[in-house]
Order: sequence, then structure tokens, then C-alpha cells
Amino acid sequence: MDPLVRDRLLALGASLDEIDAAEAEGRVPVLVVERMLFPGQARYRADDVAELAGVDLEVADQLWRAMGFPDSPPDAHEFVDADVAALKAAVDLISEIGDADALVQQSRVVSAAMARIAESLTDILSSIAGGLTAADEASLALLQRWDVERALGLYDYVLRRQIVGAVRRRFRWTGLGAETAPLTVGFVDLVGFTSLSLQISPAELSQLVARFEALAFDTVATHGARLVKTIGDEVMFVVDDPGAGAEIALTLAETHATDDTLPDVRAGLARGEVTLFEGDYFGAVVNLASRVVSVARRGTIVVDDSVRQSLNGVDRFRLVDIGTRRLKDVGAQRLWVLRRGEPSR
Repeated sequence: MDPLVRDRLLALGASLDEIDAAEAEGRVPVLVVERMLFPGQARYRADDVAELAGVDLEVADQLWRAMGFPDSPPDAHEFVDADVAALKAAVDLISEIGDADALVQQSRVVSAAMARIAESLTDILSSIAGGLTAADEASLALLQRWDVERALGLYDYVLRRQIVGAVRRRFRWTGLGAETAPLTVGFVDLVGFTSLSLQISPAELSQLVARFEALAFDTVATHGARLVKTIGDEVMFVVDDPGAGAEIALTLAETHATDDTLPDVRAGLARGEVTLFEGDYFGAVVNLASRVVSVARRGTIVVDDSVRQSLNGVDRFRLVDIGTRRLKDVGAQRLWVLRRGEPSR
């Protein structure tokens, strides 16, 4: 092992046994990332952490699993001081809110979101070190080029801004205590994505999806809506203003139609009372919007009658009646194609 790597790992708190084991198993870069994020020696078992934090091991295990991690072997010393501090903070929160189950559920939601962030960050780390064949070279690249505190500071800033944005949206929509809100729900998906994915390289597919998501995020944000999630070749968004929802769908369809590098999209919109739960949205209106998109043809937007009523008389939109369609798991619905242009009729 390169002496610089060994010295830096020792300075970060790794033990000689840890270093030797990582070298023997060919995972020194992994140990480098572990100790850069969690300095100190991994000297605690799971029951040690629970005891030091003053909580039952069962509760500690629930929180650990809620974050998406398997149980630690009983005799494995895998945890550091930061794990003890985090569990103590969780215990304090349980004391404040008086509900361990609520904290466990919240941990599931947060960890699910953080897992995607972590996977994305791992792509960046791979670009730093993945092309280097020697473990020492990869480790040195990570140690020298990855500014951990600056990266985590940026994520902290984004989280704070997201909290402010979420509170503003909730207050504008319904008030902070409400569990439902009247919203326009939109689904936009790429046409022919499955067949296209079989014809292009993985790198080209990644670029296509990244471009699709970038356009969706930018367009949704521009119109004051929230992009709830991306599901492969599909995105879901919500917004309180039906006109903004219509503009988002039309803009995305138009942008894709004029971009030679992207396939066309189609979209479906529905409006009504939606249940708000842990960052996601549920209810009959969401199900309806997800089914409406399947009726839309390439480059078109189909809306339910509630959206049509909201947009009726707005000059910048035109709505064309396409009759009643039977939608899977929803039933018969009268639907409309949304276009730009003359006054709706």
C-alpha cells in the first residue's frame, strides 16, 4: 500500500487491522470513503451503540433497517462515535414527539430519498477514481480531489431550501396542518422508450434520461409546480394552478417535438382532491392522471373533465372533446385533448 494512503487512513482513525483487511480484500478505496465520511475507529457493536445511546436494541435495529441497511452481525465492530451520536439524537426526538413508530417511518422516507442522492454521488466518486486500475491510485485520487465537507455543506444548503419551499407550497395550497389539497396532477412519459432503449448504448440511454429529467425539472420549477418523482421514462408533477399544469405539459411536448435528440412525450392531467403523505401524493385523482396518459397519442396532452372546466374560457388553451374512454381500474371518463391556440369550446 502507498505510504501516503496508509498514513492518511491512520490519521482518519482507521485501525491497522482495518487497513490490512481492506488491502487483503482489495477494497482500500471503499475504506477511504468510509473513513472520510465517518472518521474514527469502528469499535462498537450494534448493542454497544444502543446501550451508549440509552435505547433498546430493538428500537435501534428498527431505525437501522428503516434506513435500508441489514442487521449488523452480533459480534461485528462496525460502528463509530458518529453512530452513537446520531442514535442519541434520535432518542431525543422520540422523547420530544413521544412516538418511536413515527420516527421510524420518517426515517424510511428520508433514507429512501437519501439513497438516491448517495447513488448519484457514487457516480461522481466513480468518475474521480473509477478509471484508475490500481487501488492506491484510486484511493489517492479520492483523498486529494474529494472535498467531503464542501459536498455535504452543499447538500445541507439544498435541504434547507427544500424545506422552505415545501412549507411555502403547503401553506399556499392548504395550510400546514392539512392532509389533502385540490391539485392538478400530471404524468409525462417518453413515447417508445422501451424499444428505443434496446437500440442505443447504455451511455446514450443515460444521456437521454438525464436530458429528459433536466427538461422536466426545469419546466416544472419554472411554473411553480413540484416534480414529485421520476419513474424511468415517466415523471409525475403536482401544482395548484391548472393553467400552470397545462403550460408544463404543453411546453414539454413542444420542446421534445423540436429536439432531434429526444423522443416525443405524451401527457395526462387530472384535477381534484389529493392526499398528501410523506412527500408523495395519493388518491383517485392520481390514479386517474396515471391512466389518462395512456390514452394520449405521441406529442399530445389529454386531460380529464375537471381540468377542462378549470381551463374553459382561457384564451391561450384549446380543448378538443375526444369522447368517453374506459380506463383501466378507473372506469368511463370523458376526456379532452389540450392544445394551444384559439379560445376553448
